[in-house]
Amino acid sequence: MNLETHWNYISGFLTKERIARFDEVLSKRTRRAVAILENTMKEQNASAVIRTMDALGFQELHMVEPEWQVGFKSEISRGSDKWLDIQRSVDLGQSINSLKERGYAIAATTPHESGMAIQQLPLDRPIAVIFGNEWEGISSDSSKNADYHIQIPMYGFVESYNLSVSVAMIFSHLRSEFEQHNLIQPLTEDDKLRNKLKWGVASTRSGKAVYQKWLEDNGFDDIANIITPVPPLGLK
Repeated sequence: MNLETHWNYISGFLTKERIARFDEVLSKRTRRAVAILENTMKEQNASAVIRTMDALGFQELHMVEPEWQVGFKSEISRGSDKWLDIQRSVDLGQSINSLKERGYAIAATTPHESGMAIQQLPLDRPIAVIFGNEWEGISSDSSKNADYHIQIPMYGFVESYNLSVSVAMIFSHLRSEFEQHNLIQPLTEDDKLRNKLKWGVASTRSGKAVYQKWLEDNGFDDIANIITPVPPLGLK
């Protein structure tokens, strides 16, 4: 059964205004750049990153967590985790290889002078930017597998910006560059529909229970992995 049938059912629980808002937001979404958070330790930082990515119209975020499984603070994220595709992993190498197979170049953030300025980053293909954790920065594996090393200019005594600030600065720059040079790459129609279905379930009272009952009553599969999310990449 196709996505359209699933969406037609869930959309019956939504107002016309809500559906129009979905369409408006999705028209500005892109996967041209994605963020990879490596072993983030603080809930407030992860939550602020999610809110920033949503606000800037980037649909996809990767969280690689071999040591920590960080949660989100709703008072900071403002529920933005409902609107993003958050892909969790316990294996950095698999995450990077998966993105490279999809055509992404990998850029690792670094505070060192050897990194290029963000303004010099080539944008001829989609880009995935790795951000290290709050204490140790990027891992040696991130550094070795990166196509580029980038840095944000600093003018004070501290050696690095806060994680969420770094994400905001880099992805705000990327959004501006993409728009200026017509590089946004909007979501495909199938991708938009899949997200409308997910958002529709999230916006419906007892949405998951309602949707699951409809699936069971009709013998349909959970084709968008809403009831049973995809397990973290690399998890045995």
